[in-house]
Amino acid sequence: MTINKIQDILFPDDRFMQNLYFIMLCKNEVMFDGIKVEDGVIILDNKNKLSTNSYFNSFYESYWTQYTSLKRFFLKIKFRGRMSVKMYRDEPGAGVRLIKFWKGEPHALAEEVVIDIPSNYVSLVKGRSGRIFFDFVAHSRTEIYDISICSD
Repeated sequence: MTINKIQDILFPDDRFMQNLYFIMLCKNEVMFDGIKVEDGVIILDNKNKLSTNSYFNSFYESYWTQYTSLKRFFLKIKFRGRMSVKMYRDEPGAGVRLIKFWKGEPHALAEEVVIDIPSNYVSLVKGRSGRIFFDFVAHSRTEIYDISICSD
């Protein structure tokens, strides 16, 4: 199966702009001093959490399903370290709900993983597919090189 990138998750270096793209949590508290981004790589310390629950880095599934014929989507991550991902769907009238939990094996080298984003055909029929965002939790020091949304 060939997958094609349709949206990049952006990693801004300017720490004053980062809160438009990410929410960073350390010990469940929001960090206001910025995310470590070095040479376009996000660096998470053990137990830090990075969320794309933001305007710029959410995936607006509703637009893709309404204006294209695409129905299957994937999260592609290139990282080194150990982390887990929680996927959430925020639907009009239904609120936010967890749709998938993925826990990866440790990667000593920068490797890519592709994770299926569950479709919600009931909501698609009603036109309520909504917006998807991701929480990335580091289980050791983790370097994230690239995050993107893809489709087949």
